[in-house]
Amino acid sequence: MRKDDSGWRDDSLNRWHVDHGFPCPAAGMALPMIEYDRGLAVGLVNYVRRGDVLPSGREAVAAHYAFSRACGPGNGGQLPFLTAVYDPRNWAMKLFPHNAAAAALVRRVADNTGGDGWAPMTEAQFAELLYAMRGRLVPDMYGLGVNWSEAQWSSLDPFGERPELDFPCQDMSEQRRLYEPAAAAPMRFKVPCLDVDLAVVDQDDQLALVVDYKRMGAACDTSGTNAQALASLQRDSGVAVPAFMTRYFGSLASGYGFETYPLNKTAAVHLAYVLGGVDAPSAALAAAVSGDSWVRLTEPQWLEVLKVAKHL
Repeated sequence: MRKDDSGWRDDSLNRWHVDHGFPCPAAGMALPMIEYDRGLAVGLVNYVRRGDVLPSGREAVAAHYAFSRACGPGNGGQLPFLTAVYDPRNWAMKLFPHNAAAAALVRRVADNTGGDGWAPMTEAQFAELLYAMRGRLVPDMYGLGVNWSEAQWSSLDPFGERPELDFPCQDMSEQRRLYEPAAAAPMRFKVPCLDVDLAVVDQDDQLALVVDYKRMGAACDTSGTNAQALASLQRDSGVAVPAFMTRYFGSLASGYGFETYPLNKTAAVHLAYVLGGVDAPSAALAAAVSGDSWVRLTEPQWLEVLKVAKHL
C-alpha cells in the first residue's frame, strides 16, 4: 500500500461481482489485506470496524478457512491470518487468530488473549505484531512521522450515529497508510501491505484466484512489490494461487470490458485453459500462453475465468 494511495473503491464493480455470485472482495470480508516484505507475503489481516456485524454463514466460513490455509512462497508454511476489529475512536483493536501461526504471533504481543479467543491490544502493540510478522522488532521511528496510539481497548461500545464512509473500512485503510514513514527510510523500517480486491474460493475451500483491479488508465506496475506479493500466495499443496492484475472499463449499466495480466505461471496456465474452451481469438490465446502481456477479454470471458476457478 503506497502512502499516496487514493483509497478509492468502485462499488459498481463490487456489485457486478456479487450479482454474478462472487462475494467481493471475499465472503464476509470488507478489507482483507496481504502483509508483505520485499515482495513476499508474510501474513493476512481482515479488518472489521467496531460496531459492524461479524460475518457468519457458509460462504464466510469457507472464505476465512481458505485464507487460514494460505501459505507463503517456498517452504514458508501457513501465513498468519487474523481478524482485526478496530475502534476508530482510538485505534485500539481486538485480534482473533484463525490459525496456529497467527495465534503464536498474538501470544508474543498481547497482554492477554481472553477466554473467548479475542486478544485486545493497543495500536502500538498491533504495529509490534506487524513487525514480528517480518521477523523484526519495532525500530526507532523518532523523526520519521510515525506515531501509534497507546490507548487501550475500551469496554464501552460506540453509541449514536457513526460517520459515514465512502466504502467499508475506509477509515482503517487510510489509517494503515500512516504506518509507513513520511520520509525516505530503509526497507527494514517499513510494513507494506496491499488490499485483496477479489479472492475466489473454490469448492474445496481453497483460494482459487486473486485479483488486483485497476481502472483503465490507472498506473499498473506488473513487476512491483505489490504484484509480487499477490503472486507469492500459495495453496497448502504448494501450488501458487493464480494471481491477476486486471484493468476494467465500462459500467454496470453498459457492461464491462477487461484487460488482464497474469502475475504468475499458474495464472497464465489458468487463463490459457479458459480461453481455449471459449473459442477466443487466436491472438488472445497466444498472449495468454506467453504469460507476459495484457490480454483483452469481454465481460463473459472474464466471468468464465472466475467461474472456472471456483468450480474446477
